Amino acid sequence: LSSDRASCGSNWQGFGPAPRRADDLATPSCLQSAEVIVQTPGSRATAFDVLATSIGTALAADRTLGGLCDWVEVEAPASVDLPVDGAVPLKAAVITVVLHYTTADPRG
Repeated sequence: LSSDRASCGSNWQGFGPAPRRADDLATPSCLQSAEVIVQTPGSRATAFDVLATSIGTALAADRTLGGLCDWVEVEAPASVDLPVDGAVPLKAAVITVVLHYTTADPRG
């Protein structure tokens, strides 16, 4: 899972000019998505659960992404089975990650 600062605004906490007063701060949120797809002849459900759990565990270990944001929340994935002609279906989901951060310029 990676995130591009430009997609959420260029003034994440620690970047850009320092605010002059506490009321100058804005606290926007940004949604990032991770597309997770599993295709295996074995247990797709187990492989998917392991992958989704590892993403959640990695983000829970550092809820500020090394100080790049104030808080990270992971929403529950909604998985679907995608049929593939002549092959094992794919197990897929989009995992949404909400990044909360503080900026001096809410326009990014």
